[in-house]
Order: sequence, then structure tokens, then C-alpha cells
Amino acid sequence: MAHQVNLFLFPHSCFRFISFLRALHLILKALYFISHFTKSLFVSHVLFFMFFAYFFDSFLMLLRNSRFTFHVFYML
Repeated sequence: MAHQVNLFLFPHSCFRFISFLRALHLILKALYFISHFTKSLFVSHVLFFMFFAYFFDSFLMLLRNSRFTFHVFYML
């Protein structure tokens, strides 16, 4: 009983994770259109890595502040 899983937090964590993926998808679409209109690969790559670093940091904070990782590793 020491490894009891609280399933009430799992759907909320999944919803936050899906929201994160949708936001990342919108950012990537915006970067595609920016690179299409500027015709500059350097600008698009710099913007992409800036946004990627920001969202990756947000993703790590999400995993640290929720029990999502605990559920995933418990199921493995």
C-alpha cells in the first residue's frame, strides 16, 4: 500500500499536458509562417530555439509540479 496511486490527479495532469502540446503546435505554425514571409532561415531558427527553450522549460516545470511523471513511471 506504500505505492498507492492517486488517480484523481491524473486526468488533470493529462489535460495540462495536452494543452501544452496544443500551445506548442500553434507556436510552431506561427514560426513556419514567420519563416515563410521573411524568407530567412536564420531568423526562423533563432525564433524556433528561443520558443523551444521557453516551452521546454515550461514543460519541465509542469512535470516537476504535477504527479504526471509519477503516474507514467508507476505504469511502466
